[in-house]
This record gives sequence, C-alpha cells and structure tokens, in this order.
Amino acid sequence: MPLLHLSLKGVSKITTEINAGLIELVTDDGLTQLSIVCEGAMTLQIALRLAKFPLHGKLLPEVMWRAFGEGWKMSLNVWFADFIDGEYIVYLRNEQTKQSWPIRASDAVLFSLVADVPIFAEQSLVEDYGAPVDKTGKGTAMPLKLLPTEMLRRTLQEAIDREEYELASQLNDELKKRESREQGNRLFT
Repeated sequence: MPLLHLSLKGVSKITTEINAGLIELVTDDGLTQLSIVCEGAMTLQIALRLAKFPLHGKLLPEVMWRAFGEGWKMSLNVWFADFIDGEYIVYLRNEQTKQSWPIRASDAVLFSLVADVPIFAEQSLVEDYGAPVDKTGKGTAMPLKLLPTEMLRRTLQEAIDREEYELASQLNDELKKRESREQGNRLFT
C-alpha cells in the first residue's frame, strides 16, 4: 500500500476536564487529516516550536539532535504504520539501514519538528482513521475510535456525571467493541 506524506497542521486543547490535546496532521492535498490525542504538555511543546519561541533552540530535544543526530537527517522519517486499540503504531525509520524504532505518535511529531524529518502514513490508515479537514474553522471531527482506552473511560464517566447520555452511550459502545476484540485476541494467543 502506498505511503502518504503528512504535514503538521496544528495543535489544540480538547475541551474536557482531562488535560489533553489534539495534534492535527494533514495530507498534502489538504483534504484529510489524522488526529492524535495526547497529553496537554505535549501540545505545549509542539506549540512552542510552531510559534518559534525564542528558547526553542536551547530545549533538550533540539540540543540532543544537534549533538548526536543531525548526520542522520537525510535518511530518517516518521512512519504511521497502523492503529490498534486506540493507539497509533508509529516508527522512526532509517531508510539507509532499514532499521526502525517504535515511538509514541506525539513524540514522533515532536521529533519531526525538531529534526525536520518527513512524516508518512500508510494510505489505508489515512482512509480508515482520517477525517475531512474542517475548512470552516469550527473544530476537528474526531472519531471515538481515536481516543485511547483510558481516556474513553474517563470521558464516559464525565459524560455520565454531566448527564450527557447520548455521548455516554456512544463511548460505552466503543469500549465494548474494544473489550470484545481483546477477548477475541486472547482466545487466539
């Protein structure tokens, strides 16, 4: 399956009581985006770099990259390979040596910014988990299947506490799907 190049569109805070954010990657045609749920601290780190904050060149990731990694830049990329049980499966790849290292999705995006390396995703991943880019500026469409399981549980409890039963039902359905898949996977292992 072909790979699609992705670019960082931006970051935003998720409007819940959970300290979480959303990283938005967009395809080159500007029509589809992948959303990555992450902790609020990571959205701050990415926002600092997007804003070209004056200290950003002195922060640990940039210093470590300049000290140890800059020579690899031409052969490295970030590869979004899959999405399993609420988590992207992402690798940092060296195209020259054919080595790859698993990396958390939000860390991969931060690394891409720091090291100026490209981000790619399997086309099937973008087709299955992408959403149309909102051109109105009203927000980002994010399927529930993108939320990590623990965040789904906490959001479900928040929805129940706020008596938002339709949302709670949708969240509960997604959790049941995941639990069913996990039980099925355990039967075959």
